[in-house]
Amino acid sequence: MQELRQTLDVTAAVLAARRRTSGDVARLEKLLTERDNRFAESDTGAAVEADIALHRAIVEASHNAVYLEFYDSLLPSIRQTVDRHVHTTGRGFHYEHTALVTAVIEGDEAAATAAARALFAEVME
Repeated sequence: MQELRQTLDVTAAVLAARRRTSGDVARLEKLLTERDNRFAESDTGAAVEADIALHRAIVEASHNAVYLEFYDSLLPSIRQTVDRHVHTTGRGFHYEHTALVTAVIEGDEAAATAAARALFAEVME
């Protein structure tokens, strides 16, 4: 499941960097701030939901309906994996998420690829 999600998230990040709109940018900035705030508040349940919402928004910003539909079909498994990881490690990977969102916002496809891969490398340790 993690390998499939990694492939989907990396490709979606590249497409999002290429296709994002000003509305996508505003949403990503808002969701990143919300995610960081939930982790700072140690509200684990809300932090997990905010993390998932941020990743889903990146897939949305790819403007690929098939990717989004597939991502949505994986949400129960993604939620379980993220929840288990956050509860087990207590780590939020804030720097990695910020780098990913920044790359998408800046339209830097190479940086989006690198940031998405780096995030999954950290998570899969």
